[in-house]
Amino acid sequence: METPSLLLLTFVPTSLLLLFFSSSSSSLASSSLLGVAPQDEEYFAGAVIACRDGSKLFARDRLNDGFCDCPDGTDEPGTSACPEGKFYCKNIGDVPRYLFSSFVNDRICADGFPSKSRLDLEDLIMKLRGLKIAVIIQLCLAMCTIALCLFHRRTRSWRRRYLSKSYYT
Repeated sequence: METPSLLLLTFVPTSLLLLFFSSSSSSLASSSLLGVAPQDEEYFAGAVIACRDGSKLFARDRLNDGFCDCPDGTDEPGTSACPEGKFYCKNIGDVPRYLFSSFVNDRICADGFPSKSRLDLEDLIMKLRGLKIAVIIQLCLAMCTIALCLFHRRTRSWRRRYLSKSYYT
């Protein structure tokens, strides 16, 4: 009976961590205004946003989606999807400045802000989903192992009873 309790002690913390991460994964979603200067936040506030060159309109959910919709890079201020795009670097503790979008995720800003892109968080969430699947499979295997141990123990005790009865008769 030692093995099932040991298995339970190892898998209970894993399941608690799983519950914690699954409840906090929604808080990992980043702001869609990544790379936007404070004076430009009002420009991106509407549900439909126009490219700065006036060529297209795009929905707010296409902002920083990793695909360049505007030729001037208006829709991708926080990613490196558009070659003409500019990223606003807050540089907390230093002078704020604009960077070319090709420098996003290169840790050039003093505060390291461009390295915290939405794509990295989405990648983290995908890895978390993979971890959930691995933990679920691990729990199923642990339950099968416990059931097999209990079945083996029951069979062994049944054999002892059967053999002891046939031995004495």
